[in-house]
Amino acid sequence: MRADGSVTETLMHFPTDSWLLADSVRVIGRTLAAARHLLKPQSSSDKKLFRDAHRRAKHLARQIAQRSRATKGQKAPENQAFRQYRSLVQVTRTSVTHGWDIVVRLNQLGTPAALALVTTLEHYLPLVVQVLDQTTRRVFQHEQVPAGEKIVSLFEPHTAIIKRGKARPHDTEFGRKVWYCESDGGILTDYRLLVGNSPEAPYWLPSLKHQRQLLGRVPEVATADRGVYSPKNEQAAKALGVKRVVLPKPGAKSRARQHLEEQPWFKAVRRWRSGAEGRISHLRRARRLDRCLNRGEPGMERWLGWGVITNNLVVIAVALTRPRRSAKKRRT
Repeated sequence: MRADGSVTETLMHFPTDSWLLADSVRVIGRTLAAARHLLKPQSSSDKKLFRDAHRRAKHLARQIAQRSRATKGQKAPENQAFRQYRSLVQVTRTSVTHGWDIVVRLNQLGTPAALALVTTLEHYLPLVVQVLDQTTRRVFQHEQVPAGEKIVSLFEPHTAIIKRGKARPHDTEFGRKVWYCESDGGILTDYRLLVGNSPEAPYWLPSLKHQRQLLGRVPEVATADRGVYSPKNEQAAKALGVKRVVLPKPGAKSRARQHLEEQPWFKAVRRWRSGAEGRISHLRRARRLDRCLNRGEPGMERWLGWGVITNNLVVIAVALTRPRRSAKKRRT
């Protein structure tokens, strides 16, 4: 068994606070426009609750982007876009307030169409409040918001901010980490959709147990990259019955460890493990697992599942249709 991790990106544009706020106003505005046909406001004050401000928000977001590009590298506060940011935040807060007011009226109406709009608003309004909070903290309070507390898409809120030490432009990825395990021959025996930017080491032992349950025995050889190494993971694999555990140790190594990792069998397994990167590259290109085109976390799970199933079916079909030499030809 060889294991490695990858990232499947979600279907979203590059996240910025200004465009997230503009998206928020657009989503609330189109929902309020649908609610207007049900509630039929009469007075001018009622009509203000249904006002769609997405054009104003889009104009402000574009101004912020232009100011940011024009003053890139300067030490002006937030690239001299404070005024536009304050206006955009105010427009978004007004839309949120109107949205909650309309939720109350739609609940009182109680028709199926009204309750459907209530479900939509109750889904998006808390996300918009989170966007407002992170924008206020970053732009006005100059606070470094942790990645785990950020939302980068209203439509794919499960998206994580992932940094894996890669060179630009792939230094920061927006999607979900995926853990793959492959058996000898190219069959994927396990895949797991990870939460956030979590480490891969905790999934080593569950994958070994899963392969034992799936195939009826543990693999003779098990390997992964140095990010999975720990004495606990090595001992756990050996306790399950794995004969050769190859987890390269990062950092300084003792003489005994250096001697172990210089063994011919250890080096041979490390060379074999590098094939996992080729398998993942094939999954990303041929099986389209580089980016998920489905919506939501259930859509991501379906996209990955069908990609893995397709890979295994193709590998099996190639193995069954590959021309085989007869025993007589092999002896000669």
